Order: sequence, then C-alpha cells, then structure tokens
Amino acid sequence: MNRKRLLALLYQDIRFELRHGMYTVYAVLSVIYIFLLRSLPETIQSRIAVILLFSDPAVLGFFFIGGMVLLERKQRTLSALACTPLQAGEYLAAKSISLALLSLAACSIIVLAGLKTPISWGYLIIGVLLSSCWVTLVSIPFSLTADSLNDYFITAGGALLLLCLPLFDLIFSLGWKAAYLFPTHASILLITGAFRPISPGDTIYGIIYLAGASVLTWRWAAARLSARVLGGGDHED
Repeated sequence: MNRKRLLALLYQDIRFELRHGMYTVYAVLSVIYIFLLRSLPETIQSRIAVILLFSDPAVLGFFFIGGMVLLERKQRTLSALACTPLQAGEYLAAKSISLALLSLAACSIIVLAGLKTPISWGYLIIGVLLSSCWVTLVSIPFSLTADSLNDYFITAGGALLLLCLPLFDLIFSLGWKAAYLFPTHASILLITGAFRPISPGDTIYGIIYLAGASVLTWRWAAARLSARVLGGGDHED
C-alpha cells in the first residue's frame, strides 16, 4: 500500500463527501439527535443514545457508501482508476477512513452536546470506528454490482436488515443469546460500554469479533473490486 496514493485518495474522498452534502446531512441529523436526547429523561438517555449512535455508522454509512460508489461508476471514475497503479486496499482504506472519521466526529458531537452522563471514550471510539469500517466494507461489494440505487437498497439493504436483528434485542430487552453470532451485536456492545460497564468477556468478544469481521469483509470487498473494476471487469452504462 502506497501511503502517498492513499493520502491523495483520502483527500479526494473527503472533498467528494463535502461537495455532495454528506457533511451537511450528518450535521442536520446530529442536531436532531442532540435535541432528541436533551428532551428525554436521564433514566433512558443512555439507552436511546446507544441506538442512535449505532444507527449513525450503520445506517448512514450504508446509504453514503452506496451512493458514492454508484456515482463513481456512473461518472466512470472507477474505470479511470483501473488505468492507474491504484491497489484495491488503497481504495478500500480511503473510503473506510473518510466515512469512519466523519461518523466518529458526528457521534462525538452528539455525545458532548446531548448527554450529561460521563462517557468512556475508549469504548465509543473503538465501537464507532470498527462499526463504520465494517459497514463500509460489507456495503462496497453490493454497490459494485448493483444496477441502480434502488437495486443496491434491495440487495444490500436486505442483508443489512438481517444483520441488524440484534438491534431489536437491544430495544425490547429480549436477552437473545443468538445475537452474539452477529457482528452488529459486537458493535452494540462496544457502544454500550461507553455509557455503562460491560464485562471483560464482552469487551474482548466485541473487539475481536468486529475486527475479525472487518478483515473478512475487507478481503471480500478487495476481491470483488479487483475482479470487477481494477481487473477491467466493470461495465458502466
């Protein structure tokens, strides 16, 4: 991985996100979340905060990465990249880092302005960054093969909805042990650790499982990107 190419691509991705209003969307939603949290009783603030902060990298990251990649395909940017020395890892890293930093910034502002309770920043940072990276990486292969944004929402959205089943366990306090099979449960546990203590076992599980899931999806996304785009297989209309 070439650091100079990675930094250049990261800079371009951040400019792309700014130009297409992604920062504005995050800012507006952050303000809404802050007012919502401030209007809630302190007894349930933390619980609702976990749901909102989980949805930030999961849901928004899913929408944004799909839109970014599909727009790049439409503008034939990916076809142009295939003619450069760019490596799949550099492309994936730039996308993951830019959206993870945006998500972390938004979540930090929401927590600082919307909550009065003490925060364990280590859990919040690790949980948000790993969650954002995993969602970005798992979404990219779908966006590389989708024919349209609607097609992407149907295919990738269905998969993400299934993977987000542990969120219902959190909302309704179901005590569903099978939730531990889902990477999203690891995300929820780590973000929960920012507001109340979780066991060392849950901490280790959350970090290792989510990091491992990110590595696996990285390899899957890199293989799809190399085969379909960098290998010359992407055929935009």
